[in-house]
Amino acid sequence: MFKFSLDSLSTHIAAENESSLEIYNDLVAAYNKSLRTYPKDINIIGVYFIDILKLLSHTYFKAKEISLEIAPHYKYITRKLDTWPYIGYEDIKNGCDIESKKFGKGSSIKQSKLRLFLQDIVNAQYLLGRGFSKRLSLVSPKIDSGSNLLWLKAADFKTSLINLQSGWFSVPQLGDQLGLLNNLVSDIMENHHHPISPKLITSLLENHIKADCSEGDLNLKFEGDILLLRSGVELQNRMLSIAAIQQELPVINIMHGEAYGVYDEPIFSDFGEHMYSSGILGYGDGALAAQDTYTFGLKSHVKYIKSNGVNSLCYYRP
Repeated sequence: MFKFSLDSLSTHIAAENESSLEIYNDLVAAYNKSLRTYPKDINIIGVYFIDILKLLSHTYFKAKEISLEIAPHYKYITRKLDTWPYIGYEDIKNGCDIESKKFGKGSSIKQSKLRLFLQDIVNAQYLLGRGFSKRLSLVSPKIDSGSNLLWLKAADFKTSLINLQSGWFSVPQLGDQLGLLNNLVSDIMENHHHPISPKLITSLLENHIKADCSEGDLNLKFEGDILLLRSGVELQNRMLSIAAIQQELPVINIMHGEAYGVYDEPIFSDFGEHMYSSGILGYGDGALAAQDTYTFGLKSHVKYIKSNGVNSLCYYRP
């Protein structure tokens, strides 16, 4: 039984932070070990690194909260989870039925007929002789929440919208890679005395991956010279990035929340947006000015592209 006090709560949080970092470090070591056999441009552990970390961490801490009797009581929060991340408090308490889960996040990238029509209209100017400096492959011409359309603001960039049905993503030797993943994850769980069965976690991960990934060479070819990603869709970005680096195309990621997102300084960590990026579109000088305060720093091989933050400035009220 957990005894609530400021000191005990502080101690509990500190212990959880330490456990979380230890799980992360072990997963990093497991990924590095897998690179000896499966390089970065086909490595499934790298693509799903964040998802693996989430599943290992959140089940570890949920089970601990239940054992300490400090789990929340609100039914919506404690309910069984049919979709990602598949294990809620009720699944831990009463058993997790794998057959009832709806696996995958969905890999399709669908463009409306109107958006594709507008792109054809915009690109017609290049057929009529207008020059362009670069061709961009991208999911959306809107790269922020305002009306900042690349079609209007950067006409010297010719855009090619990515339009994909589900099932497009694949990696070679998927079965063998999943076998290695299962062994590495089981070792991590045993090392940390994880309260959930390794067989359950590895089965969930395997089904999660196979729902959006098949075995074989990746045949996606981009029409652009550069892949421009959007923020907030990490798994989709990683899948697209794998295709880009196989074609030796530069990948530009967009900073999402700077150092204040879901993960610890995601933009600067080795396994956040940095992982497959050639460049990062940021918020100006602020991120670099505070870089010494971060646990992770901007990597030398990644170019930081400043933004003038026009739309952010419109909403800023000192």
